[in-house]
Amino acid sequence: MEDILLYEQQDGVVTLTINRPEMRNAIPDPGIQPALISSAERINLDRSVR
Repeated sequence: MEDILLYEQQDGVVTLTINRPEMRNAIPDPGIQPALISSAERINLDRSVR
């Protein structure tokens, strides 16, 4: 199973990419919201992210 939210960090900047083309990358997709929350928490704890 592929990740529904791709997380990429480079030079202190995080890029999140929704990876659900079959759902047209819709934010209301039930799987996206928990992934966004988890990524936000990860970013918040990572001091290397500006």
